[in-house]
Amino acid sequence: MSLNSLKWAAIICFVVAMVILLGGGVAMRKELPPYPGKVVDEAGNVLFQKDNIIAGQNVYQRYGLMDHGAVWGHGSQRGPEFSAASLHLIAEAVGDTFARKEYGRPYAELNDVKQGMIDVRTKHEVKPNRYDPAADTLTLTAAQIDALNAVVQHWEKIFKEGHPRFGILPNTVKTAEQRLELGRFFFWTAWVASTLRPGEDYSYTNNWPPDAVWATLPARKLISIP
Repeated sequence: MSLNSLKWAAIICFVVAMVILLGGGVAMRKELPPYPGKVVDEAGNVLFQKDNIIAGQNVYQRYGLMDHGAVWGHGSQRGPEFSAASLHLIAEAVGDTFARKEYGRPYAELNDVKQGMIDVRTKHEVKPNRYDPAADTLTLTAAQIDALNAVVQHWEKIFKEGHPRFGILPNTVKTAEQRLELGRFFFWTAWVASTLRPGEDYSYTNNWPPDAVWATLPARKLISIP
């Protein structure tokens, strides 16, 4: 084969590869999970907004937290899977909310039968998609708001006080405002990983990551969200 033929073969391969790459990118844009313009409670009160999620994502990138852990499996595996750990926190918080409401006791103090009933309720609370694309609004239930607070408080403590097991130093994230935005971002990543994609029986991330694989918290039985 002549040098000229090899040149044109290389050019054609490059063009075909770029067409496939760009076409895949356009197709993937239609499948992206939403950044809700507003996240509200059931009364319509704004809890946080898209700008807060983006700000938290920027904090995650600014401090190179992908070197400490991962989101949706992307990043270092030396630390926690932040989205899975946040999903675990959500499951715990929602379960405890229901346990106290139904039985007047925390989840950990219930017997296996009652815990099983709470687990089912938790799945049905977490999986339904309450995002309204027309209004660009995500509505959280009262139990999910408890979970949001749990997620924010957990990551506030971790990134302020540090976590030796995962090599996270005190004040890794410098300010309380940045830690708050980061917690909201991690909550959103857990929502994306657990809520069902419209019209489907799987989440925006195809049910990845599974909670039981990357859980970083001790104690109770994990709640799988298949």
